[in-house]
Amino acid sequence: FIYVGDEGERLADFSERIKFQHPQSELLQTTSQSMEELLNKPGKFLLIITVLPSNEEETKGDKPAYATENFPIGMKKFFRHNDVDVFLYSKAFRKQKVKNNNEFEDLWLSNTFYFTKDCLPSFQRRSEIVRKAEIVVNPLDNALHSVQNKNQELEEMMNSLENSTDPSNHLKPFTMALNGVIDAAVNGGILKYQEAFFSPAYLELNPSSSETILELKSSLQEQMKVLTKCLAVHIRFVSDEMRGLHDKLESFLAKMKTEMG
Repeated sequence: FIYVGDEGERLADFSERIKFQHPQSELLQTTSQSMEELLNKPGKFLLIITVLPSNEEETKGDKPAYATENFPIGMKKFFRHNDVDVFLYSKAFRKQKVKNNNEFEDLWLSNTFYFTKDCLPSFQRRSEIVRKAEIVVNPLDNALHSVQNKNQELEEMMNSLENSTDPSNHLKPFTMALNGVIDAAVNGGILKYQEAFFSPAYLELNPSSSETILELKSSLQEQMKVLTKCLAVHIRFVSDEMRGLHDKLESFLAKMKTEMG
């Protein structure tokens, strides 16, 4: 089943609530065991994971129609989180036994799409899973999706801050998100993308990936624009105590733009 938790409810609290309803069941702490192993194992088990709203188009590697239209961020968010009958669980993994110096080169993603009988949210708090599909995402596509999703997340957070009647509720997570993206990029993030995917050697080994490489380059350039807009909004709400951090982010962003060329 896909359940809708209470607003603001933590996964740990939700898990405890469901465990209370099934006291004879063992609550599993990992997804490492396959469903076949669990079905052949004696006992009752609860496996509770967080899933994200998705759609039919994403199961085929495409974008939903609303994502390509020039809709406001809030409207896109509404479409993504309402009338949903496809949900996504992602799990990163590596194929190489020896850890690579550049983690992006061997960072694969296992995407499991769950299709539900009814759309959520609704007057019901859950819907039965009727089928699922598993797709493995290669490191290049994973990098592209990560950058694109982060760009969208930052724009949504910026929009929430600008339109909030109580900006203080949104400022701290927005600051943390900006700091996380910029700090990671300055500490080798962009360089590692370039080393992993932009070299002539990679293109020679993966000639069919040329279009995706261009998309990743474009998305990284777009991230510079998004971060510039975000910091322009951030300075309007930041307190004097946090001004030092903001100035640091501004200087780091300038360094990032220089590295991008």
